[in-house]
Amino acid sequence: MNTTLHPQPEEVEPHVSRYVNYLRNDRGLANNSVLVYSPFIRGLLVDQVAKTGSVSVDAFDGTSIRSFLLERIHGRSGHPPRRTTDLVNRLQSIYV
Repeated sequence: MNTTLHPQPEEVEPHVSRYVNYLRNDRGLANNSVLVYSPFIRGLLVDQVAKTGSVSVDAFDGTSIRSFLLERIHGRSGHPPRRTTDLVNRLQSIYV
């Protein structure tokens, strides 16, 4: 379990890499889309580690994802919330 106050990148990077590979290879997304999606997933995973001490797909419930998304998109007129929701759904699909 993580005992540091802030999650270290190495804790989430294997999961981010797996997600990026899924987007590129399984979903066929363009590099620009991957560049948009990956920071949000990294942020979600870092947030999860900060709150729970580890990365766990079991922690991806509707309430926690909704809270994360609302924190990140609040006040952003240029970033469609649907795109952010789609990327989280794609993350879940690689772990199910």
